[in-house]
Amino acid sequence: MGLLRRITRLLRKPSIDPEKREENYRCIRCGAVFERNHRVCPDCGTQYVLPIDEKER
Repeated sequence: MGLLRRITRLLRKPSIDPEKREENYRCIRCGAVFERNHRVCPDCGTQYVLPIDEKER
C-alpha cells in the first residue's frame, strides 16, 4: 500500500520547472490543459481529454 501511494505521488507531481512544462492535452468541455492524458478530466469530470494539435499552440 505504501509503495502504491509513493508511485501515485510521484506521477502526480508537476514538472520541476513550471516554465518548461509542456501542456499536451486539453479538455474539450472546460478547456483545462494537462501534461499527460487523463481518462476523465479532473476539473469537470468529462471523458473528453484530447491531444493538442501543433496548430493550436
